[in-house]
Amino acid sequence: MLIAQITDSHIVPKGSQWKNEPEIASRLSRAINFLNSLNPRPDVVIFTEDAVDEGDLKSYQYFRELI
Repeated sequence: MLIAQITDSHIVPKGSQWKNEPEIASRLSRAINFLNSLNPRPDVVIFTEDAVDEGDLKSYQYFRELI
């Protein structure tokens, strides 16, 4: 079984920046694209720590869109 872990993505609402970091959502997208390109692909991906930064609904909606 192949397990991948992504941690501390700190996603904020779409169009917002996390600590003046405009690339935070694209970093998560690149990580997911990389995992999807692996052969074999991971059997499971575990998200740990802060998936979103503030825990607000808009951030979780954007996180869901990204994954």
